[in-house]
Amino acid sequence: MNLRTLIMAATLAAPYSSLAQDAPEPESPWSGKATLGYLATSGNTENSTLNSGFALGYKVGDWAHLFEAAAVNAAENEVTIAEAYNVGWKSERNLTDADFLYGRLQWRK
Repeated sequence: MNLRTLIMAATLAAPYSSLAQDAPEPESPWSGKATLGYLATSGNTENSTLNSGFALGYKVGDWAHLFEAAAVNAAENEVTIAEAYNVGWKSERNLTDADFLYGRLQWRK
């Protein structure tokens, strides 16, 4: 087989290789993310900060729900100097392209 025939066959077969691919999976109604961070410094004082967060969403039809939680803690010389906590829930319903209703609950410390 000469080079010209090989190039011609590859050129003709290339568009059809995409037809053999599987159909894409349907998009999941679930979404989420998680974060975690830690920072420590030393010198004249020992400082540390820890933070974490979590979010989970569910969307189906005109409804969307979101749960979020987060926490932050800071310490200096092993004594807690700051802490914060946040937990929330939000539900939303689309009525039209321009109108929607939502409700939100939130707790913070």
